[in-house]
Amino acid sequence: MQEIEALRAKADPDRATREAGRHKSGRETLGLTPAAMAEQVAEWRQRPLAARLALAAALWEADLHEARMIAPRLLAQARIDPDQPVWDLLTLWLPDLDGAAIADGVATALQRRVAADPGRMDEVEVWLGAANPWMRRVALASALPFAKLVHPKPAKQAARQRAHGWAAGLAGDPHGAVQQGVAVWLRTLAPRDPDAVASFIEAHGSQMKPHALAEARRAMDGRGTVDDQER
Repeated sequence: MQEIEALRAKADPDRATREAGRHKSGRETLGLTPAAMAEQVAEWRQRPLAARLALAAALWEADLHEARMIAPRLLAQARIDPDQPVWDLLTLWLPDLDGAAIADGVATALQRRVAADPGRMDEVEVWLGAANPWMRRVALASALPFAKLVHPKPAKQAARQRAHGWAAGLAGDPHGAVQQGVAVWLRTLAPRDPDAVASFIEAHGSQMKPHALAEARRAMDGRGTVDDQER
């Protein structure tokens, strides 16, 4: 596959050794820099949607770390019509998730699709009960666009409140990755709705792991910033 060969041509064996030790997935790692991956994404995103879907699927199946990093980034855009094939492919990958970098890449692409159609939260909610902790983390992460809104309209405020309830349900999750997901939700929401985060910490803080609770409290200390507004 020529696209995989293009990635291999940019490989950095020394960096790959360091990265593989950090990811601990056992998956082959090429050691591509973020800049090299961004350059490749920019090139391949010029292709028509059908071609990008086919390429993303092939990259995922190649089971290289960088290929799985790039695959969802080819599909992460706000406006896609029709977008159901994108949703179907992204959700197909969920059981394979096994680490933060790849899981968060898939979550970023899913966020665009959930924001485009909040009705998809019905499907997302099912992931909260998945045995795979990375799916539980992605479920909450997929709703982050609603936490970023400064003045959400009623439908999006309802979506935010629903996801906030998900975070409450995950507050006692024993897996560190899920705990980090809860912390990110609270950190993102804190500048927009500090009262909701304060109430959350009071009600559920005792269930959270110390590192996640500390991150949420730091956000309440005014370290968060409002960086997104509803358009």
